[in-house]
Amino acid sequence: MSSLLDKSNNNKKGFGKTVPGLGIGKTFALLLCIAFFILPILSVPVPKALGSVPYVLGLFGFGIWLKNRPVICLDKLFLGTLLGFILLGIISGFWSADPSMTVTRGLKVMSMLIAGIGLALGAQCLNPEQKQQALRLFPLGIAIGAILVIFEYLFGFPVYKIFRGGLDQPPVPLSELNKIAAVHTIWVWAGMLYLFTKAKPKLSIFALYLCVAASLIWVFSSQSALFGLIIGTVVFGLTQLSKNTIPRLFFLGVAICMVFAPLLAKGLHVWSPEILEALRSSAAAPQRVDLWNACVIEVAKNPVWGHGLMATRVLTDQIVNNAGDYNWLIVTHAHNFALQIWIELGALGVAAFLIFWGALYNQFVRLTDSIKPYVLASIASFVGIASVGHGLWQSWWLGGLVLLYIYYMILTDAEKTNE
Repeated sequence: MSSLLDKSNNNKKGFGKTVPGLGIGKTFALLLCIAFFILPILSVPVPKALGSVPYVLGLFGFGIWLKNRPVICLDKLFLGTLLGFILLGIISGFWSADPSMTVTRGLKVMSMLIAGIGLALGAQCLNPEQKQQALRLFPLGIAIGAILVIFEYLFGFPVYKIFRGGLDQPPVPLSELNKIAAVHTIWVWAGMLYLFTKAKPKLSIFALYLCVAASLIWVFSSQSALFGLIIGTVVFGLTQLSKNTIPRLFFLGVAICMVFAPLLAKGLHVWSPEILEALRSSAAAPQRVDLWNACVIEVAKNPVWGHGLMATRVLTDQIVNNAGDYNWLIVTHAHNFALQIWIELGALGVAAFLIFWGALYNQFVRLTDSIKPYVLASIASFVGIASVGHGLWQSWWLGGLVLLYIYYMILTDAEKTNE
């Protein structure tokens, strides 16, 4: 967004005057434009593209930055807390039951962060025209991607099968659409913001939102993505009414829930609302509550340090034994980001996350009021999805988040330049 890099330094070196003549700058802007257009579509049949493209763009970004050598000022609080949080995950290998898996995953997460830094440095070197070029096709890509999700669902995943060898491939489980559904949910707000800043008709902004919403409701594969869209929509509407109070309450509420996540999960399991039990045969929600309770039992065994990154994989047998009718062979993660941090990194990890969360809020409050509802909606959608669905350390999920951050950063920077 607006403060991974201190863009107040950009004009001091006259970047806008020196970059336009550089072919590498134009090429980088074109690559970004293609990536932001293609990825929302390509990742429908090939979700792994989200976990690989940021590395290529990151390397290119480092290259353009080294060629221009602009003076930069990193936001030490934000970047430092994020690096510290990930380093803690790597260090947790010392007390993990599977050090090799823990360190390997931690290094993968760190490499994605480094790729994001490269992207940010490269984006800083683009002039205003190149930044606009990089952004313009993202909303169209999201709309086409959402329509492709419906197409795949209606016609038996033909594009998915073609990418895997041909139309004679075996039937594809509907869950294969869950990943891109989640990513579209957090991306759609950035696409809507671009249309808003370009003074596009409100109908076009609503049409983009409707494309994603329709794909989630019609296909109804990812309940977590639909939940995230609902949370994001509510937060978006409320933030329109109060640009400062609602964000403050939201960030504070997430922080409180993070600290008390084990108690909340335990209380929900004991309470066992009738509506959840009624849904047990047809929805994932009741199984989630059982899983969370089983994770809380493991958290209690090592509440300070946790069990290391990817701990649920190592503790699968214990978790399954305590999770009622939760019958998965491997518990890949806790299906709740707060409990995932608690079980993997303990109270120490929670403290590190809260510092990072505060740094993110510090970035958010610097945004102009007109931008805040869209950015907060993306954050809220992510929190909603990560509270009931996908784990934090999956490469496709991290890649989607990195690209979203870079898009917001370029967009808010371009708007500052225009002003």
